[in-house]
Amino acid sequence: MQTGTRRYLADYFADMAEWHSHARRADDAKPSNGSELNAGSYRRLADYIVTLPEDDLRLIALERLTGFDEEIGFSPGPRVSAAIADVGRFSDGSPEPFLEYLVQAALDDQLEGRNHTTQILIESVEGTTLRP
Repeated sequence: MQTGTRRYLADYFADMAEWHSHARRADDAKPSNGSELNAGSYRRLADYIVTLPEDDLRLIALERLTGFDEEIGFSPGPRVSAAIADVGRFSDGSPEPFLEYLVQAALDDQLEGRNHTTQILIESVEGTTLRP
């Protein structure tokens, strides 16, 4: 596992917490408990991730199933992005179920990508005469 995986994930969620915190302050005319709730959930998740051991299977799975880049950091796919936006569902204070939800979303992204690639291959072969 890359040494930076925990850092990439923790930084990503800390940035999300900061963004939601600013969004809450910027929307003075119409305060939203949702932004505040999400900011707290992202902060708890970031704080939790930095405490995990290097060999935590969820971190290893996320590293292998999603995009991690030295320059960009954590680059989630569409299902993981949707799961991240759904952080409010896990506002009970425990980040563990949410991290497991992210792993499942990453698996779904991978399966969807493979199915899409297979469909493209099938469509490219259809109507083609294969010669021995």
